[in-house]
Amino acid sequence: MKKITIFISLLILFACEEDKDETPPTVMITNIQAGAKLSDIVKVTVDANDNDAIALVEFFVNGALSGTSESDEAIHNFNWDTDAGDNGSYQIYAKATDESDNIATSAILSVNVINYRTANFFNTTLVPLAYQIDNEGDYKWIESGDTAKIEVPKNTSINFNATTPTNWCGTKLKWNTDIDIPDTHVLWRFWVPNNYFLLYTKNNDKVPVDYTVVNKDLTGYKTCYSDIPNDGVEHILGFYTAHTNSNISWYMKNHPDYDYWHCDGDKCTVNYLVPDGSHTDRNLYAKYHLQTPSEASDRIAVQYYDDGYIGIPSRDESSTALGGIEIVEKETIK
Repeated sequence: MKKITIFISLLILFACEEDKDETPPTVMITNIQAGAKLSDIVKVTVDANDNDAIALVEFFVNGALSGTSESDEAIHNFNWDTDAGDNGSYQIYAKATDESDNIATSAILSVNVINYRTANFFNTTLVPLAYQIDNEGDYKWIESGDTAKIEVPKNTSINFNATTPTNWCGTKLKWNTDIDIPDTHVLWRFWVPNNYFLLYTKNNDKVPVDYTVVNKDLTGYKTCYSDIPNDGVEHILGFYTAHTNSNISWYMKNHPDYDYWHCDGDKCTVNYLVPDGSHTDRNLYAKYHLQTPSEASDRIAVQYYDDGYIGIPSRDESSTALGGIEIVEKETIK
């Protein structure tokens, strides 16, 4: 009887061992290919199957557990926030465990994560500016008062290169700055330095202007041979070096009363007084008119632009015509 009992026990033991599940599940990431470029929140789909039942599916990023699923369905979805880490190469894979503790691991996929931030460049100048990023591609334009929005990989740096139009008689101003792009959206403001002013003209006189001279006998003397018809249309002659005694002369052939009209001294003083410190961090412009409504039809007069202050004088006459730029705020709206 004892032998029979032992024999039956052995049969039961062998039967249990034969019934034990030793078959691992199958698991694979189905919606992402190796070498894929990913950004923002990515839905990762994992297909896990077993001859019995799946107990657990896990998703890993660079060896660290990123998400788990205990669903009894074959398809498991994970939301991977790629923007939580740095840009670069990542290795992802999934692991499935069945109810018998058999484990299978999917193929390891190398993917590239690249997330962007918006670099906003606000043009405070009174003219449109042409800009280029990293000296690549064609120049694009930012109108006065507009903002250029540029998508840039986060935690990197770019070169911002901008210039005023080249078809003016005045100095061409430039911006050429290396800018670090942080892990946030960012707003930059750029402006014309205070030792330059922008010259507008409008001719309502009797005859056209033949040419204009700015800062005659002063540093930064320039002659503009652009014709200004007497049609009341506003013309931009460009940027010029600002002096406390800046002067402008308009030359006109065949004028019945004079050959040129000169703006200087007591007749029409160009004043660069700065009333308070608030004017030191922004550009101020001059706006000259050859005619204002209060003047006689044959006069040329000066009218100040905006708050009446033309600029802040700079005695550093060797300074280059390079514009200013500063960060205003981070986390600006895209």
